[in-house]
Amino acid sequence: MSDVAVSANLHLGRGAIYVDPYATVGGARVGAERFIGHASKLDIPAPDIEDVREYSSVTAAAPLLARDIIRATHQVSFTGKEWTKDNVALRLMGAAAAFAQTAGGPVTDEVIVGTIQDRFYQVGGATPRRGITVTAVKHNSGSPTYVLNTDYKVDTVGGRIYIIPGGAIGATAQDIKVTYSYSTLALNQVSVGSLSTIETYMRFRTDPKRGPAIEVELWRVSLSPDGDISVFGDTYGELGFKGELLDDSAAHAAPYNLGRVIYL
Repeated sequence: MSDVAVSANLHLGRGAIYVDPYATVGGARVGAERFIGHASKLDIPAPDIEDVREYSSVTAAAPLLARDIIRATHQVSFTGKEWTKDNVALRLMGAAAAFAQTAGGPVTDEVIVGTIQDRFYQVGGATPRRGITVTAVKHNSGSPTYVLNTDYKVDTVGGRIYIIPGGAIGATAQDIKVTYSYSTLALNQVSVGSLSTIETYMRFRTDPKRGPAIEVELWRVSLSPDGDISVFGDTYGELGFKGELLDDSAAHAAPYNLGRVIYL
């Protein structure tokens, strides 16, 4: 081997990250990898090391006689940039699911109790309705009928009534009646914090600007959220993750029990 530096061996990385969350913690891999989309980074930090040391007692300098690593925890971190329902669910340690609403109504004279000005009120009671069209808002006695955009406004998307300050709906607690219909909706929703542990398979395939193309496979990663989520602001929101590599000797014999790197 020559002792000449080779610029082609330098690495300036780009690539694609795939995840395959396990259906159950400690269970079998699902085998359905999902591309997470555009990401700003993927790092494999130095492992957390636990070691033991023995120092000489013979001299005042007490030189180190021996050092042994007894544990090493290997890690990975990455930052996704695409706010798909599955990426957000992973970041919030939740699950993605469908949200469906079948059109209905008109709902006539639904009572909202104790409204006050400068507040929003959800319609639908125990079954909140979204995508609403309001045809009338009245005093609880049935009269008067209030005026849209003078006495109240309608949040059609969220299914809420806003009581306008200074309007005819009283400043003190007042019951009102709302008549409305609601539309058919097929949306997505994500639970927040419904999972206490997430284990996932990870694959990273490079398309480097410079250097060798590699593929990293990590068999079983215990994944956790990392950093804040900027829901609004002046920069593109990021979905940060960190993980610790778990032993998978049952499926992959040592020395490949944590993962492997393949040169393509």
